[in-house]
Amino acid sequence: MPTAAFAVDCGPVMATDDVTVGMTGTGWTVAQGRTRVPFDVEILGVAHDGIGVGRDLIIVEVDSPEIDEAGGIWAGMSGSPVYVGGELLGAVSYGFSQGPSKIGGVTPAEDMVNLLGLPSLTAVSARPIPRTVRLNGALARTVAAESGASLEQAAALRQLRVPLSLSGLGTQGMKLLAANFKNRQSDAFIPYAGASIDLHAADVGDPLEPGDNFASVVSYGDVTMAAVGTATYTCAGQALAFGHPFLFGGPVANGANAASAFAIVPDPVNGPFKFAEIAEPLGVVDQDRLAGLRASLGGAPAAIPIETIVNVPELGVEHHGLTQVVVNDWTGYLTFASLLAGIDSAFDSSGSGIDYAGRGTALAYWTFDGKRADGTPWRFQRGNRYVSKFAISPTVAINPGFQLDSLIYNPSEEITVTSAKVALTVEKAVKLYTIKKILVAVGNRPFLARTKVAVRRGMKLRVRVVMQQFEGGTKTMDYVYRLPRNRPPGSSIVFYGSSPFYEEQCYGGFCFVGDDFFDPPTDFDQVLDAYKASPRNDVLNGAVVLGRQVTGIRKSRLDGVVVGFRGIRLLQDGSAGGGFGYFDFRADKVRLR
Repeated sequence: MPTAAFAVDCGPVMATDDVTVGMTGTGWTVAQGRTRVPFDVEILGVAHDGIGVGRDLIIVEVDSPEIDEAGGIWAGMSGSPVYVGGELLGAVSYGFSQGPSKIGGVTPAEDMVNLLGLPSLTAVSARPIPRTVRLNGALARTVAAESGASLEQAAALRQLRVPLSLSGLGTQGMKLLAANFKNRQSDAFIPYAGASIDLHAADVGDPLEPGDNFASVVSYGDVTMAAVGTATYTCAGQALAFGHPFLFGGPVANGANAASAFAIVPDPVNGPFKFAEIAEPLGVVDQDRLAGLRASLGGAPAAIPIETIVNVPELGVEHHGLTQVVVNDWTGYLTFASLLAGIDSAFDSSGSGIDYAGRGTALAYWTFDGKRADGTPWRFQRGNRYVSKFAISPTVAINPGFQLDSLIYNPSEEITVTSAKVALTVEKAVKLYTIKKILVAVGNRPFLARTKVAVRRGMKLRVRVVMQQFEGGTKTMDYVYRLPRNRPPGSSIVFYGSSPFYEEQCYGGFCFVGDDFFDPPTDFDQVLDAYKASPRNDVLNGAVVLGRQVTGIRKSRLDGVVVGFRGIRLLQDGSAGGGFGYFDFRADKVRLR
């Protein structure tokens, strides 16, 4: 069994040039609770420039009863310190991508301790994270011989996946967020359902030691999101951890917290991982770099409050939620997650076999506040209504959250968020109105269903819009139009609703609000204005189209979502009539349908 002692505060570090094949040492990590356990280490070689130019990776073979039981190195061992002759060799940080193995990679301690001298506002690296290290022929053959893997499998090591604790979400919510997280961050993380913790938790634990559990926290409260790994080194009020990046943000201000491991969970898909509960605060992670994380011990990160209020009158339930986000770029995503959690908790229902909160209608209002690049404040306020025949929670949660996300990632200006507040009222009735037909009455004659009507200049038309309700029955809305004296050819009267699901679509950071595919916003002011003017889902829109001009605009607010499109052509002097137009009322433009 290993017998080496723990490194003391600011302990000695081994130079990578002094590392030789065959050296043996001891590593420390946590498999359960907070008790550090040792593991044996043998050095197999050094992959020069393996992580990057001037960034070597030390290849090792590890062994212990805990590693045997897990089948190899597990996700969450990232940062586990390794000592040779009383000196810190580095941190376990890489493993086989094909599955668990006792062969792994160690980030050299020399590279990690360089983080201690970085100022907090060093520029962010724009390079992608190099998650895979290729091994040369001789080293690959050694690894293959020691591990029993094929030469192809032994030719590369991959950054260890990071266990990602997410609280407040049900089974389906976890699946949805896990899929979205995979899209955003590849497969670098293993999301699991964890417990929440407050930003200013009162518990005070023991001083952080190398080998202890370590968590880098993105948010606290209702939706607590944190990456779990291991502390590598402590020195003069600072700590190093992970041995590789978390989000690779350069200078950051994440939370630094302790953690307590329940167990090492076998996972046939992602490999074994540490299942841990986030514990008391330790300080602030202020560097997220290629060689690992640096934390300043003590204090707490600044937080962006996300307040959610979900009211369900039918149940007499009102849920008040608070998630405090410490990473600006994740505010929109975590607004979505917080709403998902709040609606499922308050609505407490499933429909049609779906595990999300079931079918229903929701009315939402939200306010986002923040600062622009020059420090001036900005505010965005919006309200809208949503409906779902199956699962209301993701339908309503996705719009405020992704709308805030697109504001943060707008291509023209770097902005910050200072607060977000969303209030919802949810009911189980599906209030959906589908435009089925338009009836027309000329003068005082009876209403008739028509797609075109012969008209004269200055004629009065009565128009009735018939909408089918989802849960039976119809609803009608009556309008009166007086046609102008001068009417160009190609005229029509149209009525339509808005999309009940998405208000914007984004491609590579460029977001097209509503239907502005031809004239996308070019600066942050235009983005805000376009969102504010975007049509609501619960409005029946109507207008007279005269050639390329729009007049007689009517907007009728209903108690449910309106969908569909119907129109009538206005014929005059034997004209066959023009095609229907599709309009952007904000820009007063007509586009042929």
